[in-house]
Amino acid sequence: MLLTGYQSVGTPGRLIQEGVKTVRITGEDVIVRAHIVTISGYSGHKDSDGLIGFVEDMQDKVKKVFVVMGEPKSEMFLAQKLRDNLGINAFVPEQGSSVTLEL
Repeated sequence: MLLTGYQSVGTPGRLIQEGVKTVRITGEDVIVRAHIVTISGYSGHKDSDGLIGFVEDMQDKVKKVFVVMGEPKSEMFLAQKLRDNLGINAFVPEQGSSVTLEL
C-alpha cells in the first residue's frame, strides 16, 4: 500500500502507517496484510491554492463548501480563505455532525 503525503492523527491512514495490525473501516475490523510504503513529498496544504482555484471556477454554481481535510487548523484556514477571497459559504463541519442537502 502506498501512502502519499501526511496522514492525520487518528485516521485509518495514520494508524496503518504506524503499523497497526487491524484497522476499523466503515465499522468493520480489517486485518492489515499489505506492505506499507510512504512517499512524503506530497502535501494537501500546498494544494490549497489549487482547491481555491477549483471553487473559484465554479463559484456561480456553488452554494456551500464543506472543508474536511484532516488537520483542524488547516481546515479552518482553508474555509476562512474561501470566505475571505471568494465570499463562499465555507465551513468545517464538526465530527459526527450531519447536514441535510436540498436538491
